[in-house]
Amino acid sequence: MAKTPTEARQASSRTTNFRVLIISMVITVLVLGGFAIAFIRTTPAKMEGVPTDTAGEHVSQGSPPDAKPLSK
Repeated sequence: MAKTPTEARQASSRTTNFRVLIISMVITVLVLGGFAIAFIRTTPAKMEGVPTDTAGEHVSQGSPPDAKPLSK
């Protein structure tokens, strides 16, 4: 039986598309969750640069050891 153009444009009542959408979304969430867990586990505990107990030992802080005052 041939379908009319209006019948051919009607949506399918089956839930195949919905199942594919749900399954692919669950897989995507699981993969991204795995990446997040792997990133958190491999990241060092402290990432903020200079430790607080060695603040004066770095070149970027304070003046160089051989600094001389400016003459006026």
